[in-house]
Amino acid sequence: MVIGCLSGSGRGTAIDGSYAFLVPGQTTPLAPDLEPDRAPDAGPFGFGEGRLTDGSADTQVGWRSGTVGEVGVDLVIHLSGPHFVDRVLLHQPAPREAPAKAKSASRRGGADGIEAIGHVEPAGLSRVEVYAAGPGGPSLVGHAGQRGPAPFPTGPIVVSIGVEAEELVVRLISYQRDLRLTGFEVWGAGPGEPRVFPVPRTMEPLPGPGLVLSADMVVSLATPATEEISFAADLLTSKLDERYGLRLTVAEKGHVPAGCAIAIGRSKGRPGPPYLPPPSWSETYCLRIDDGYAALAATDRRGLIYGVETFLQLLEERETQVSAPACRVEDVPRLPFRGVHLFLPARDQLEYTRRLIRYLLVPMRLNTIFLELAGAMRFDRRPEIAETWERQNRLAREGKAPPVPHGEVSGGGCLTKAEVKELVEYARSYGIEVIPEIQSLSHVEYLTMTYPEIAEAPAKNGYSDSYCPLHPESRRIVFDMIDEVLELLGPLSYLHLGHDEVYTMAECPRCKDRPRDELYAHDVNELHAYLKARGVGMMVWADMLQPWQSYAGKNAAAMIPKDIVMLEFVWYFRPWADTEDHLLRNDFEVIFGNCYSSHFTRYERRTTKPGVFGTQVSVWSGTNEEDMGRLGKLYDLAYSANLAWALHCQEELRWTYDRCLAEMLPGIRAGLRGKPRPAATTTSARAVDLAPYGTAPRRDERGTYGGYDLTALPTEPFVWHGLPWRFGPGVILVEGAETRGRRCPTEETVPIEGQVQSILFAHTAAGFGRIPQPFGPRQVIGRYEMLYADGGSEIAEVAFGHHLAEWNRRHGAPLGPTFHRHAGYVATWPVDPLWQGKTAMGEDITIYAMEWTNPHPDREMLAVNIVAKNTDAEVALILVGMTVTRSA
Repeated sequence: MVIGCLSGSGRGTAIDGSYAFLVPGQTTPLAPDLEPDRAPDAGPFGFGEGRLTDGSADTQVGWRSGTVGEVGVDLVIHLSGPHFVDRVLLHQPAPREAPAKAKSASRRGGADGIEAIGHVEPAGLSRVEVYAAGPGGPSLVGHAGQRGPAPFPTGPIVVSIGVEAEELVVRLISYQRDLRLTGFEVWGAGPGEPRVFPVPRTMEPLPGPGLVLSADMVVSLATPATEEISFAADLLTSKLDERYGLRLTVAEKGHVPAGCAIAIGRSKGRPGPPYLPPPSWSETYCLRIDDGYAALAATDRRGLIYGVETFLQLLEERETQVSAPACRVEDVPRLPFRGVHLFLPARDQLEYTRRLIRYLLVPMRLNTIFLELAGAMRFDRRPEIAETWERQNRLAREGKAPPVPHGEVSGGGCLTKAEVKELVEYARSYGIEVIPEIQSLSHVEYLTMTYPEIAEAPAKNGYSDSYCPLHPESRRIVFDMIDEVLELLGPLSYLHLGHDEVYTMAECPRCKDRPRDELYAHDVNELHAYLKARGVGMMVWADMLQPWQSYAGKNAAAMIPKDIVMLEFVWYFRPWADTEDHLLRNDFEVIFGNCYSSHFTRYERRTTKPGVFGTQVSVWSGTNEEDMGRLGKLYDLAYSANLAWALHCQEELRWTYDRCLAEMLPGIRAGLRGKPRPAATTTSARAVDLAPYGTAPRRDERGTYGGYDLTALPTEPFVWHGLPWRFGPGVILVEGAETRGRRCPTEETVPIEGQVQSILFAHTAAGFGRIPQPFGPRQVIGRYEMLYADGGSEIAEVAFGHHLAEWNRRHGAPLGPTFHRHAGYVATWPVDPLWQGKTAMGEDITIYAMEWTNPHPDREMLAVNIVAKNTDAEVALILVGMTVTRSA
């Protein structure tokens, strides 16, 4: 398995590559003349031999300013075959202090820069350009900095690439300065890697033949065939049936009989099935596929399930044959706690939530769900909570009351205790621990609107957000809820009791003039003692312990028990600081809450600190595909799961992971929806010729919409996921009727005749729209109107940040500002990156594929109208291709 730092560079095992130094654009060597590499020449140097890739911190290689001038030097990197290159990192030495007084007015290059009229230019790079070699010559695939007098600041220079290449040319431009490097790193992966996601600890190919599945094979179970072993076998056989129509027999055997193809076993310090050593600790599994045989052993239920999911990922279908390569996988999690925070789903989303568990959370190795209940479960001892919750949410929908905070919990409705228990038991069957959240002290509008007498202060904006911690009824209510949850769902290891963002404190007559930390600690300590007496641990959000938070308790950390697990989530307000250190110094165990892969910084180092044992992604929206997909949470869950599981969790591999996820997402979507994509079941497909209907060129010469440039799009027909595609010489761009200086039509019609199963639209956006917010509407910028021959029609809206994004945003690129932390990814659901490439200037291009399923496949189609919608942003819909699928 080749994934990581391809050049070695002290960060991993190097591939068989090399590098050399040449005159820019030439084949002439340009040896370092300020500080040489291993030899006083220009190379090539093997990755394992050169000074720039040996991992030494004190290495320096350099050129004099007079040697490189304004043009620089080419660092030419050979990768011994095609590899996916994620990014290139360059390291410079810390800047040297300029001499107090120049020794002369010489214009010759010196050891510290070029001296001219008493001034010495500081050494360092001003710009880096990376080219990938190709049949037509090198093409620019990434750059950083600007050619000119300003050097890069200290620290590594990161150049984002994201292309497959066999040779790279890294042009180093110092602009008349001495140029020094202490090392470089090339990050990426071998062709088609990683095969398994989350990435396993070790995976090695084996020399023998792999395994070809057939319906007469048997899944042999170890003896005794415990419930967890049987569950794993049923999971395997049911998913094989779903995907490939293979119905394998399951049999209990004490050994692997002749002719048996798949064995599932469990080891407890003793040998498992043949070829497999005993795994060492929880959630560990070993999988071996070799010579027509597959064997799986694991330490526990989760390990068995994860091993099954790995086996399923390794399968590949070609024509009528389903096979897996010969390999050996040994896997173990990086972090023991890998969670997600969900709202209790609405009744009509219970089936979706079960599919979410089966097809996303479990395959991604997420092992814990925080389930926020709010007022959405009917408590027998407190039925008025649910009654008030339903009433106020109904009034809010009717416009007769303000929106209820967190009213998306169960869609503003309620579930019965039996429904909640059934959902929790379903999750547990897959090895997922469920930790119910009973929001307490703060964010308790669901309680204060039911019991106004416990409110800390009169309602603001319709509701009181905190209860009085000294009111005797406050905790009696919470105690009743705790007891009922424990009776229903116990035994439980933990309960999550909220306690975050306690904005309203010390205002009521009981609490007035009391310190905030004392009031907070009083409530926490009472609840902690109540849980401890029942053998249940306590978790809370950690922001109230952070003294720099304006609303926090200054000394709260010293006033509460140390066995309370802290979910640190306000890290995103201080991304430059290790905010967890305050909690760790106070002897708390820490989970990083709201740990979004789009915004969390220094992940690799911070999650290995003693006392940090896990991460958790929050979904602050309804538990349904539309909301979770629109906010990028389905993508974030999958991406973040790899960070929590895999040893390979470096930020330098973002595009490598995204490439893998992009291939997996169509299958995950099909699982969440409970049906295959129409394009996957089509019997015929046709690429529509859009050339006669183009309204704009491939390039925006005027720069109206940010100067979009799609000239690199394919000009010849191609196939993507088995479907034919054809892009025209121009594009269909439609503009809103109120667009200033409008030159393109507001709509365009493309004939589509006959019966249609589905239509796939290849599109992107010119300009930049509004990013979806967790509790706001999506911005629709256009629509596709499907017109039937009988006069009927269907409409598919196109929303910015959901069905597409700006043309030059790479798929899976995080949204930068902290403001967007809860919706950190756009256009990752329900669309796919159909085509990604580069402009001539090295800028990314992404074309998205959006599939519309025809609800009336028996009706004759007439045409498709592409229609623009007026928006409050300068953004326009661009259609570049269309493919129609039909069934027999």
